[in-house]
Amino acid sequence: MRIKTLSASVCAAMCVIPILAADFGSIRRLATEQGTPITRKTRITGTVICRRDSPNREYNPNIGDDTVDTLPNAVTSYIQSRDGRHGLRLQFDSPEALTLTFGERATLDLRGCTVTRENDPERYTVSGLTSENIVSARSGGRIAEKRKSIGELTDEDIYTLVTVRDAEFVFGNGRYANADESCLRRADSMRGMADGLQRLLRNGDNEQLAMLVNAGCGWRHGAVPRGAGDIRGIIVHTRMRRYGDSTARYAIRPNDVSDIDIAPTAASQFKTLVEWNWDDNPRAELKFEYHGTRKARYGSIIGDRILPDKGYGFLSTDSGAYLSAGDDYDAQPDSSTAADKHGKHRAAAKNGIRKYGALRLDSDSRDWFRFDAERRYAGGNALIAETSTDGIDGTVLTLDFTFGAGDGRAKRALRYPVRWRVEYSTDGETFTPVDSGPVIMRPVPYKPGKDEYMGDMPLYYDTCTGLTEHSVTLPSSLFGRKRIFIRITPADNRVSWAPADASSPLAEREADFMFTCYRASLRFGTVAIKYR
Repeated sequence: MRIKTLSASVCAAMCVIPILAADFGSIRRLATEQGTPITRKTRITGTVICRRDSPNREYNPNIGDDTVDTLPNAVTSYIQSRDGRHGLRLQFDSPEALTLTFGERATLDLRGCTVTRENDPERYTVSGLTSENIVSARSGGRIAEKRKSIGELTDEDIYTLVTVRDAEFVFGNGRYANADESCLRRADSMRGMADGLQRLLRNGDNEQLAMLVNAGCGWRHGAVPRGAGDIRGIIVHTRMRRYGDSTARYAIRPNDVSDIDIAPTAASQFKTLVEWNWDDNPRAELKFEYHGTRKARYGSIIGDRILPDKGYGFLSTDSGAYLSAGDDYDAQPDSSTAADKHGKHRAAAKNGIRKYGALRLDSDSRDWFRFDAERRYAGGNALIAETSTDGIDGTVLTLDFTFGAGDGRAKRALRYPVRWRVEYSTDGETFTPVDSGPVIMRPVPYKPGKDEYMGDMPLYYDTCTGLTEHSVTLPSSLFGRKRIFIRITPADNRVSWAPADASSPLAEREADFMFTCYRASLRFGTVAIKYR
């Protein structure tokens, strides 16, 4: 009897699973792309860097044409090591289980959870957390201060709290989220056709970072500061198909607008050489070199050059497209834009739409492509900016532009050139591509309807909620030139073709141009050349 009791005691002792006190590095080494289940008690202690009530924690994807899944934001938090070196994304099974909040020193037992590694960039997620995995959480913990320039960010910074210094918005106009408000998810509802918005940040070297803002953030209506300063937030990598392949490698999610510390009087790190932006254009006028300042309705102006709002230069196209004033999406909701007798301008401003705030180009889609006698692609036509850098010296020269396709109708949201590139020249004849990869054009919002070829068209998943923002660094050899020419032109003959659901790869929406006549409407909200 005694022997049996002793044997049972020994057996029980051997079956006890010891608690493993892990650090962030060991959890990262444990992770795999397929996900590694944690089967033993594994405790990890860190600092919570995300507010529990923040609506800007995670991207909320579409689960239907007009329905957004709000659960990802509700169940996501972030925790970083004591020294701030490493971070983990935490995904709980339910919003009720997530009780952690900003600044708490938390100990988690990861037993029963899964740790997953994603690559390019490298990042780590712990999923399957419940309230029982929270061993302790107390306030007052020290948060490691991490200050970096955009160019100093690495994969190790993902899912940690970083103050990015000397950052500024590439386009210092409009709101923290420039979009057509009518298609966004409402703050407390799954209803709405889209969520997830992006603004482009940069430093003085034009190194870039995306700032992500969810539609549930009430502060997204605030006016964007124009100068440089500090922006604090969680570094993430989020692929949003509405922004195509133009998403920056790293993005930042502020917990709140108070994390954006840019003084109203702060100056930009860049000077404007020439800019076209049409921000103050209630009369729908364009300033032409030969035709003067006049209203340019559809089909009224062709073959002329547009004068800038700032600086010296000319903007033109060799595509044969008609030039007119179109709508932009960077008006503040409380804008006092002058209204006509029907109040249309003011109503549009409340929806985030700036009437006549963009350049619109209308043409046959084949006017943007050139082919040889055997119908082989031979290059594209372009929007062309001409200016002078004579007497100007600097270290960085950039082309900044916002663009999108469509005219607000479903049938114009397809069959436009998808991939674009920037080229430069000093003689206007021989152009050299900038080695920065293709820039993806996205359609702007439209009223869902029926297309004569495609049938019913909802606001499909590649439609951006406004114009996308881009900045391309130009060669420094363009400084000190009497004339420079910059082209924005299709990179190949691929066109947007068929709508796709959320599970379809982006490439399924593209096809080689088929030499068929389709109307293409393109919009440029800003075109600027800047330097420092």
